[in-house]
Parts: sequence; structure tokens; C-alpha cells
Amino acid sequence: MPTSGEPLRVFRLAGGIEGRPESIEPATFASVGALELQHVEQWLKKEPSVLGENLLIIASQLTGFDKTRDRPDHLAIDTAGKLVVVEIKRHDAGSAQDLQALRYAAYVSTLQSDQVVELFRMHRKEEHGETLPSEQARERLEDFAGGEPLEALDEDEQPRMILVAPGFRAGVTNTALWLIRNFGLDITCVQLVPYSVDGSLVLTSTVLIPLPEAADMKCGYRKSGGGLARLGRVRSSISRPRARSSPPFQQVDGPPMETSRPLEAHRVAHRPWEPGSFAMAEFQTSGGSRTGTVR
Repeated sequence: MPTSGEPLRVFRLAGGIEGRPESIEPATFASVGALELQHVEQWLKKEPSVLGENLLIIASQLTGFDKTRDRPDHLAIDTAGKLVVVEIKRHDAGSAQDLQALRYAAYVSTLQSDQVVELFRMHRKEEHGETLPSEQARERLEDFAGGEPLEALDEDEQPRMILVAPGFRAGVTNTALWLIRNFGLDITCVQLVPYSVDGSLVLTSTVLIPLPEAADMKCGYRKSGGGLARLGRVRSSISRPRARSSPPFQQVDGPPMETSRPLEAHRVAHRPWEPGSFAMAEFQTSGGSRTGTVR
């Protein structure tokens, strides 16, 4: 089934700096002998920054929830003090990966700060042979979260979710975007692809979702006095269509139209522009209003 997100194009310079770039085809985790639990999960546990951000692992293959045997792959905390559920697939993500992550997030949302501290203590003991008193474990977690009190987790019922796979089916990405846009859930999709380069295994990591904000690709130019003079935009691969002026009003019958009052246009769009979308503009006079569509 087609998946979204083409792998990064990787090239090797054969012959050194003067050589010609040669394309390297992506491998699969199966072809390089990498298993999900024994290898991929271990890589992310040892170096969580592969996921595109700084995370502290609290537990792996987390068990202990009553009425279920489900086990989230990794539970982590981010630098803002939010719990993060990490769900990993060695093959292209199946249609149920988003549902799995939602289910695990629901389980994790019931955790209290004291339980998180105990899970972290157990993880450090099992994975690193480190014995931490409860207070020291709590301090380490709060320091990682920028000093935020860990008790905030007691009221937080929306853990973040990170889905990891070599590729994502359109149903998974579409659902993730819908949940982000309409329900404010924090979901990240990370594409993890292996390459075999001169006998070494190389991983490429790409954050596919969330999509980059348009504001991150804009720059402004201001006069020395502080007034905005020009606004330059970095062009993207999708061009925004130009607004076309509407034809002038033509009076057919009835009393003459009043033209002494100036027209004022007020933009009333409430969401970022998307390809194929229409932005609404409202044209108002002091005696009434007309609404038109900017195409």
C-alpha cells in the first residue's frame, strides 16, 4: 500500500571531494537484519535525539496497567515536562499504528507524578545499574523539564505521541493531522530509514508531522525607525494563487447606489492558507456589508 513521505536522497562521493555523487538506495530494517525490539527500540533508547528532539526515557516496554497486556514501546519526558509515548514500527506503519498510540496515551494519562518517579528509578536501575533515591530521581526529572514541578503531570491528561516508522500510510498521517487540527493533540510522525554505506549502517531521521509553520519561512525588513517597510517571503514548492479583483458592480434597476461612503475590506479567515482553499473577505460600508470570496 502506498505510504507518505519519500525517503531522503543520500549520495556518496566516490573518489573523494573531486568525485561524482552516486545515489545510495535506502535499505529496509529486515534486509540489514534489524529487529524491532532487539535493535530499533534499543537504538532509540540509547540515543532519543534520533527522534528530532531532546527526550529522557522513563520506561521501555511498559507493563503494569490493569485490564490490559498492551505495552508502549517507550515512555519519555520532554524538556517541557510532558509525557511522551513512542510507538515504533520496523516496517511501514500499518493502519493501526495511530490507534495504538492513542490507546497507549490513554493508559499513560492515568499516571501520577509519584508513579512516574518510580518508573524512572526502575528504568535507571535495570538499564544503567544506577540506584536513585526517590527525591534524587524527582529532581533529575524536574531539572530535565527546565525546573517545572513534576506534580503538573497529575493534572495533565494529554500525553504527547511520537510515531516512528520507515513510512506512513496515508490513513495514519491523515488521522494524525485531523487530530492535531481539530482536537489539539500533540502527535509527531518520524520517518526512520536505514542505509548501508560502505559496510556501515546509516540512519536518516525526518520529522514529517507536524508540518513546518509558514511563519518559520518568512523574513521581515524594517526601517531604522522601526516601521515595517517590506516583507520578503521564502518561496515554497506550492505557490499561493493570486487574488483576482472582482468585476465592478453593475446597477440593473432600483435607486442609485450610494458611493460617498468608502469601502473597507476586513480579512476574516481564521486558519492558515492551504492549497485549494479559499479565504473569505468581508467588504463593509458604514451602512451595511457585502461578503465576497477572494479566489
